[in-house]
Amino acid sequence: MFSNAHLHFKETFSPADFCGQNVCFCAGSAEEFASATSFAQAVNGSGSVSLSSPAVTGGICASGERRALVSAGLHPWTVAEASGEPLLGWLERLLQENADEVAAIGECGIDLYTPELKAALPAQLNAFEKQIDLATRYEKPLVVHCRRSIQYFFEYAPRLKKLRSVIFHAYPGTLAECESLLNRGINAYFSFGGSFLRGGKHAAECVKKLPADRLLLETDDEECAPALLKEVFGATADICGTTIEELSVVCANNFRHAFLC
Repeated sequence: MFSNAHLHFKETFSPADFCGQNVCFCAGSAEEFASATSFAQAVNGSGSVSLSSPAVTGGICASGERRALVSAGLHPWTVAEASGEPLLGWLERLLQENADEVAAIGECGIDLYTPELKAALPAQLNAFEKQIDLATRYEKPLVVHCRRSIQYFFEYAPRLKKLRSVIFHAYPGTLAECESLLNRGINAYFSFGGSFLRGGKHAAECVKKLPADRLLLETDDEECAPALLKEVFGATADICGTTIEELSVVCANNFRHAFLC
């Protein structure tokens, strides 16, 4: 069973594309969350993706039943492009009314890749802090977007280490930074995807030397469609000197611990 830790839902997806997978779809608006939740229900073959259902609380962590989940959050690009307050209000209402359907908060975080994003740093920090608060209050994992901003995550470590888990999606940093985040007491998982297929050196070093129980894989990348998940697993297995089958078991366990247990 493959596990896809992060991707954004698209209307062109088919439930058959995710048969036999653990997957977490990321939603950044009310409309996207509704669509992704309906799709996850179809993938699961049930009428609900509630995380408090017996299938989850009594069975998933023990049996490894495949599962489609949905996270919800305010992306830093959205914060930079428009006021984040209305969307943050939507997110809080969603948690108040349907917290069991929200697998995690995010993706959220800080992106300083362009001058426009740098100019929006105060708004990004405000939105990120509020989403940390929501993850704390509702005891949810936090899915983070971190681009040219790793120093801020060290500053937030005292708050991040109080969370159930923190999933660094499309992790762009170094092995030393991974180790430093873990050493600060953060229950961190590091997810990698298309960077392998493009020969990313930092990603290769991280997956080879990170503790195996901190590794996740994903296909949230313009050049890495969900259909390429097997290739991501194959490239990762080659780097780690293991088999796809063994790696799949490791990532399935990590997926459950990061999102469900």
